[in-house]
Amino acid sequence: LLAGNKDQTAIISTGEGRDDKLLTFGELNKLVAAAQHGLKEMGVVQGTRIAAFVPNCAETVILMLAATAIGAVWTSCSPDFGLQGVVDRFGQVEPSVLVVSNGYNYNGKIFSLEHKINGVLESIDTIEHVISIEFVDIACKLDHLSVIDYQTLISNDATVPEFVPLPFDHPLYIMYSSGTTGPPKSIIHGAGGTLIQHLKEHQLQCDIQKERDTLFWFTTCGWMMWNWLVS
Repeated sequence: LLAGNKDQTAIISTGEGRDDKLLTFGELNKLVAAAQHGLKEMGVVQGTRIAAFVPNCAETVILMLAATAIGAVWTSCSPDFGLQGVVDRFGQVEPSVLVVSNGYNYNGKIFSLEHKINGVLESIDTIEHVISIEFVDIACKLDHLSVIDYQTLISNDATVPEFVPLPFDHPLYIMYSSGTTGPPKSIIHGAGGTLIQHLKEHQLQCDIQKERDTLFWFTTCGWMMWNWLVS
């Protein structure tokens, strides 16, 4: 974020049933700052675990950057996961904040996530706050006392994000094994090692140049390639 030209395109977001969205680095910085302010007001601090049950969209990237910049730990699952698959993963992490979307589009249809989200809330009692992204045009009633929608969260005057200095190995992501030989196992990835590995692959293996290239990878937020793509 700090290294980007404020007028250069940072994110091109598109999706089935959604309008295309283009964000410059300047716009992204302001949105991250606003989201970060909202998270701090919610009580998010260094070490807070945030679990996201969301599609791959601009709002997800904004919230991840806002959270991890102040030392919170991010973990995510794709909305097409079954309820038990989500609980098996997030239940190990014991998150205090859950980020969700109300649904998603696939093959011309809208799928509601209301039932799955309420199942997660019923199964994981550590969740104190829910942030809801209105991704599709459907109602979604959530059984939780503290639900805030994404637009309300970012409705503040913050414009400059904070980047808290943290140890090299401070936890950045919690990811998961495949679950093919038993329940998925959580795997903590530190910030320094993750970013160095991504930088090596981007620069040495793929020759990605920020001023020249637009990178696309077809991935959900339930796969490590989403984290690689965001880097």
